[in-house]
Amino acid sequence: MSAPVCPYCGTESELVTGSQIYPWSPALKNKPFYRCLPCDAHVGCHPDTTVALGRLANAALRKAKMAAHSVFDLKWRSGHMKRKDAYGWLAEQLGIDRQACHIGMMDMEMCKRVVEVCGGVVPPVIMPSKHRTPYNQNRDKNYGKELDPHTGTVHDCRDRD
Repeated sequence: MSAPVCPYCGTESELVTGSQIYPWSPALKNKPFYRCLPCDAHVGCHPDTTVALGRLANAALRKAKMAAHSVFDLKWRSGHMKRKDAYGWLAEQLGIDRQACHIGMMDMEMCKRVVEVCGGVVPPVIMPSKHRTPYNQNRDKNYGKELDPHTGTVHDCRDRD
């Protein structure tokens, strides 16, 4: 299988390990990822394979996918539907084939549609922080921030009562 092509620059991605993308995460250290370094785009692989889980995504698309998952996953994790049935429902709502209904393959517009059809309210997504340790919490610009993917605004969640 050939490496996925970066949708942003059109070059072939490179196969790397999680230690190159998430060096602070021991759990991802040896997992395979495809990466386009110039575009800061990457995608993980299915367990024990080098088959990409979806399309390469830059930071903005990764946040949009997190937002889509945060509202969609409630449909099946709540126990109201089985996961397979939830994806069937989502495919119907989006007007796409069930086999094509995979958040990992979606672009920004389709992720926004997922949020809309799942109720339009996105629980805040805590912005990823590379180094959450007591030593550097105050230096980490994303620590304590949350992104509302629906509006694109960033809030400091440490000031809440």
